[in-house]
Amino acid sequence: MPRLRISISMEIEVPRFSDIKEVASNSVLVAKNLFRTTGNAAWIAGISFIILVIPLVVAVDREQNQINQLDSHVST
Repeated sequence: MPRLRISISMEIEVPRFSDIKEVASNSVLVAKNLFRTTGNAAWIAGISFIILVIPLVVAVDREQNQINQLDSHVST
Protein backbone atom coordinates (compact mmCIF):
# COMPACT_ATOMS: atom_id res chain seq x y z
CA MET A 1 0.00 0.00 0.00
CA PRO A 2 1.57 3.33 -1.04
CA ARG A 3 1.92 6.10 1.52
CA LEU A 4 0.66 9.59 0.91
CA ARG A 5 2.72 12.55 1.96
CA ILE A 6 0.87 15.72 2.74
CA SER A 7 2.71 18.83 3.60
CA ILE A 8 1.09 22.01 4.84
CA SER A 9 2.93 25.26 4.84
CA MET A 10 1.62 28.30 6.66
CA GLU A 11 2.86 31.81 6.41
CA ILE A 12 2.15 34.08 9.31
CA GLU A 13 2.51 37.77 8.75
CA VAL A 14 3.92 39.52 11.78
CA PRO A 15 2.47 43.01 12.17
CA ARG A 16 4.90 45.86 11.91
CA PHE A 17 5.32 48.38 14.69
CA SER A 18 3.81 51.14 12.55
CA ASP A 19 0.66 49.03 12.05
CA ILE A 20 0.35 48.43 15.79
CA LYS A 21 0.91 52.13 16.45
CA GLU A 22 -1.80 53.07 13.93
CA VAL A 23 -4.30 50.65 15.47
CA ALA A 24 -3.56 52.00 18.95
CA SER A 25 -3.93 55.59 17.74
CA ASN A 26 -7.26 54.81 16.07
CA SER A 27 -8.47 53.07 19.22
CA VAL A 28 -7.66 56.14 21.30
CA LEU A 29 -9.54 58.38 18.87
CA VAL A 30 -12.60 56.12 18.96
CA ALA A 31 -12.49 56.02 22.77
CA LYS A 32 -12.27 59.84 22.98
CA ASN A 33 -15.19 60.31 20.59
CA LEU A 34 -17.26 57.74 22.44
CA PHE A 35 -16.51 59.41 25.78
CA ARG A 36 -17.40 62.83 24.38
CA THR A 37 -20.68 61.55 22.89
CA THR A 38 -21.61 59.70 26.07
CA GLY A 39 -20.84 62.80 28.13
CA ASN A 40 -23.04 64.92 25.90
CA ALA A 41 -25.88 62.41 26.14
CA ALA A 42 -25.56 62.30 29.94
CA TRP A 43 -25.62 66.10 30.07
CA ILE A 44 -28.79 66.24 27.94
CA ALA A 45 -30.48 63.53 30.02
CA GLY A 46 -29.59 65.29 33.28
CA ILE A 47 -30.85 68.68 32.15
CA SER A 48 -34.04 67.12 30.77
CA PHE A 49 -34.59 65.39 34.11
CA ILE A 50 -34.17 68.68 35.98
CA ILE A 51 -36.50 70.57 33.64
CA LEU A 52 -39.24 67.92 33.31
CA VAL A 53 -39.28 65.61 36.32
CA ILE A 54 -38.43 67.81 39.29
CA PRO A 55 -41.34 70.26 38.72
CA LEU A 56 -43.66 67.26 38.39
CA VAL A 57 -42.43 65.85 41.72
CA VAL A 58 -42.96 69.23 43.40
CA ALA A 59 -46.50 69.52 42.00
CA VAL A 60 -47.42 66.01 43.12
CA ASP A 61 -46.01 66.73 46.58
CA ARG A 62 -48.12 69.89 46.86
CA GLU A 63 -51.25 68.01 45.87
CA GLN A 64 -50.50 65.29 48.41
CA ASN A 65 -50.05 67.91 51.13
CA GLN A 66 -53.37 69.51 50.20
CA ILE A 67 -55.12 66.12 50.30
CA ASN A 68 -53.58 65.39 53.71
CA GLN A 69 -54.74 68.78 55.04
CA LEU A 70 -58.28 68.20 53.76
CA ASP A 71 -58.35 64.75 55.38
CA SER A 72 -57.17 66.16 58.68
CA HIS A 73 -59.84 68.92 58.60
CA VAL A 74 -62.59 66.43 57.73
CA SER A 75 -61.58 64.01 60.47
CA THR A 76 -61.58 66.72 63.17
